[in-house]
Parts: sequence; C-alpha cells; structure tokens
Amino acid sequence: MSHDCYRALFARHPGILLLVDARSDRIVDASDAAAALLGLRTEALLGTSFTELFVQETRSAAEGTNGLDAPGREPTLLRHVTARGTARLLEARSAHIDSPACRLIALQDVTDRASYPDTLEDYRTFFDQVPVAFYRATPGPEGRFLRVNPAMVRLFDADSAEHLQRRSIASLYIDAADR
Repeated sequence: MSHDCYRALFARHPGILLLVDARSDRIVDASDAAAALLGLRTEALLGTSFTELFVQETRSAAEGTNGLDAPGREPTLLRHVTARGTARLLEARSAHIDSPACRLIALQDVTDRASYPDTLEDYRTFFDQVPVAFYRATPGPEGRFLRVNPAMVRLFDADSAEHLQRRSIASLYIDAADR
C-alpha cells in the first residue's frame, strides 16, 4: 500500500485513532476524527507528547502509552480537556506495531455514558422528592406498580410503597374500567 493511500485511509477512518512512537511517546499520526474530538488540527497533534494531552484515570501518567491495554486489562480511562475547554472522558485501547515501534491507540468518547449514573441519581431524587404522586407501572389491565414515590403512598394512605406494589393498579379504582 502506498504511503498516500495509507494516509488517506488513516486520516478519513471514522475511528478516533492515534499512532504514537513507543519510544518517544510522540504522536506521529492522527485520524481526522481524533483531531476533531481533541479540538486540534492534525498538524498541531503531530509531535505532541501523548501523556501531555491526557490524564490517565486508571494508571500513572508516567507509564505513557506502555501502560495502555495490557493483555487481559479493561480499556484505560483517560481525561482530556479540549482546546475549547470541554472535558472529555475517553476509553483507550492500543496495539503495538513492531516496525517502526509504534502504538496504534483507538479512543472512544464515553463522556455521556460516564455521566449516566449522575443523571439517574438526579431522576431518583426528583422522583422521591416531588410533592405530586408519581408511579411507574407495567402496562395493561393487570398493570402492577413498579415504583411509587412517597407522595403516592400518602395519597392512598398506604402503609408503605411495598404495600401499594403488592396491589394491581386497577384495584385502586372503584370501577377497574376507569383505569
């Protein structure tokens, strides 16, 4: 494969890819997707130290690319602050290439996925503290409560959320068809 063909393939690949010199820890090539995610032009990435761009969450930054993706390990978590000041959380996997001694590093942006537990906790807090009766239930005429908030327990003067969850929703109506 010609150098031009390789370069075009690597640059236009949709993956977030970096080619890093294993000895110097310097980036020798970057896909367009990597440059876009990192908020830098490809030319600006070339020659930059990999460990200067990222803070490793799970390993010492002093390990450089050598600590990435050891056999049997989970992907390494990295933090990067883009040129615009946006913090990104990335998973990194790498493969060693012998000639020349390089590491191909594939990054995946997991920023949104990592914030999911916080979003879920916000939902739980809202669900439990809102003064309006809320519930989640299975569908259909025999629907059952999956979850009820404290306001729902108070509204039906139930002993507990578990007490309501043992009943069908239709049993709370005078006429089950009203459900």
